[in-house]
Amino acid sequence: MKTEKQKMFKNQKRKIILTIIGTILLIGMMGTAAAGALVIGTIYRADSTTVVADATVNAYSDAAHTELVATQSVTTNTFGRYNINVDLDGGDPVYITAEKDGSSGSSSGTILNYGTEDTQVNIAIVDVSIPEFATIAIPASIALIGGLLFMRRKEE
Repeated sequence: MKTEKQKMFKNQKRKIILTIIGTILLIGMMGTAAAGALVIGTIYRADSTTVVADATVNAYSDAAHTELVATQSVTTNTFGRYNINVDLDGGDPVYITAEKDGSSGSSSGTILNYGTEDTQVNIAIVDVSIPEFATIAIPASIALIGGLLFMRRKEE
């Protein structure tokens, strides 16, 4: 029997595929070739199920995140989804970064070609996980303080 998490992941994949098909059809109806590429994805917390709304997303052409390939950053919607137009072609790597409340994450993908020469659409799907600062930092800080207090008492 499928878990709730597996069902949710399957539904998200289905929505992404439908978005890709819709984009291809839309550009095909316009009868013009697409310039650059579209990168779409979802931003999650480290648990890979909690989406992050209002995260800032940027796209780069290099792993060091120095060469921006989008004219501006974008913000995720309430479902943690984003789409960003980039100046890249099919086969090019794309590196996506996301930041929210001081926490950040990054991931990469490859621009793929869909359609024909006249109605070509270049798309990449890149999901990013952002660790939640409070989840990691607070327990670590408490453990550190507790350890220091224990060591201090032991010395006395």
